[in-house]
Amino acid sequence: MVYWLMSLNKDKHKKLGVFVPYADFKGNTLDALAKLVSDLKKFGYSNAKNLKPEQLKSGWGEQVCAVIDELLNLELYKREFQFKQPVFPPDEDEAEGDEIEDGGSQ
Repeated sequence: MVYWLMSLNKDKHKKLGVFVPYADFKGNTLDALAKLVSDLKKFGYSNAKNLKPEQLKSGWGEQVCAVIDELLNLELYKREFQFKQPVFPPDEDEAEGDEIEDGGSQ
């Protein structure tokens, strides 16, 4: 997911390493994560200097979420995305109550 988020950035001055499939690391998770951290540094991820492969090894937790959150925020900001207020359909109970009230007033 992290490599996909970084690939969305069309900024050509950020040279990333070539994506290497996990199978090429022959099961060595720490080597794959070390390359990921290195690519995050090249990409310009602000917290990469404090990031260690061991923190990402579990695949969940505060550091993993922080990396994904920051990359998502960068992409949303770049696209000038704005969240809108959600519009919820009326509940069926409320709609039935309105019909009963309307029917008695005639």
